[in-house]
Order: sequence, then C-alpha cells, then structure tokens
Amino acid sequence: MLFLGVGLLLPGMSQGSEIKWRWANPRFGEALQLQDVVWGDSQFVAVGRDIVVTSPHGIEWTVAKSWDRGQAQLRGVAWGDGRFVAVGDKGLILVSDDGTTWIPQTSGTTDNLDDITWTGSRYVAVGDNGTVLTSTDAVHWTKPATPTTSRLRAVAHGTAGIVVVGSSGRILFSSDGNTWQQQTSPVFDDYYDVVWDGTRFVAVSYTQFPQSSHFVTSTDGKNWVDDHTSLNSAYAIAANDTVSVAVKSR
Repeated sequence: MLFLGVGLLLPGMSQGSEIKWRWANPRFGEALQLQDVVWGDSQFVAVGRDIVVTSPHGIEWTVAKSWDRGQAQLRGVAWGDGRFVAVGDKGLILVSDDGTTWIPQTSGTTDNLDDITWTGSRYVAVGDNGTVLTSTDAVHWTKPATPTTSRLRAVAHGTAGIVVVGSSGRILFSSDGNTWQQQTSPVFDDYYDVVWDGTRFVAVSYTQFPQSSHFVTSTDGKNWVDDHTSLNSAYAIAANDTVSVAVKSR
C-alpha cells in the first residue's frame, strides 16, 4: 500500500506495521508548495501554488499543468464521477478528465476555496465567508445558504451526511448538501480538517496560544464530543476503518 504526503512530495510504502517514507523528485524543490493530493484514474494528482503534478506510483512526478506566478493558487483536489476537480483562491475551480488538461469553470464566487470532496452524488467545495458550493457535474455550481460567515476549511462525507468545519469552532452539517445547520462544538478553536473513518467523523482543531490541537468526534455529524486527545500542532488528518493518522508542522 502506498501513502503520500504533500507540501513536498513524500511517498511512503507500508512494510508490515511500519510506513517507510522518503522524498521524491527533489529537483522540484520547496518552491512546489503543494496543498493537496488525491488518487484517481490510476494516478496521483497533487495541486499547489500555480502547479499540478501527476504520478502513476508516487515516485517519479510529471508537471501536468503550470501557470504564471499567482494565477492559480490551488488548495484542494477531489476525484469523483470520472474526473478531477481542483479548487483554489478567488473562487477558482478547474476540472480535468485525465489530470493533464484542466478547464476552468464558473464558480459564481470570488471567495477563496479551501477544500472539496465527492459524496457519491455531488461535489461539495468550501471556503471563505461561509461559502459552500455544490455541483453534480463539476460544471454547474450552486451556492446554498449557510448559517455562518466564518472561513470553512475542510469537508467530509459519511453515512449520516456531510460535515464542514472551519474557524472559531464552526461545524456545519447537511444530509443533502442543500440545507446546512450549525452544530454545537466542544471546542472553539479553528478547525483545520475533518474525515470520516468508517464509523464516525473526526475533526482536528488548532490554537496558537498556547499551541495545541484537539480532536473531536461524532457518529452522526450533529452531536460532537471532545476525545481529550491533544497534540501541540496537528493540522491534517486521514483515516480508514482501521486507523486515523494526523500530521503536524515541524
């Protein structure tokens, strides 16, 4: 099994109970500034500042698309319904059927977009000023009303529905992607990520003073509890039905 970390390209192979990590494609250097990665159509696709890179195995990478500096700050990417969809600053949405040719779409917003997911029936993107965008085809986007103007940083879908998390302890839930309700959060720090692990949602928050991160969980997306696990700076989390993995900055 292959795992992949972004920021720089960092593939890891599972060997028994351990994951062996190593840097890939050092020629790209730190200027890559990758933000997100997804697996789909038999390849990895990673996005970042003015660039999309692809790899069939996570070791050798190819620049699939690049832009002049500042033209395409991409922050999130998802694979679903046979296509890749990337989102970024100023309402940028790009769609690709192959990971190489990217076509801009009209999002209907100039708010920065931080994350996107495919629920099995629709794409859901989230971003600044309480923005949620949904689409069934990645071409035509709608902006449902939300009960917040806070920055929304991450979105995940599970059996119960869709959860969005963001600044100041904001947690939103929707069963269909159209109607959104704010939920009571056990903490009021900024949330940076949320995942569905097969039985529950897990969200991670971070505060700088004092530097700490907390994990909260919910089986239904509506009732949340603090699991009293604390790290000094976790920003992202991924999970399957066996294990959850959180990562932090240095």
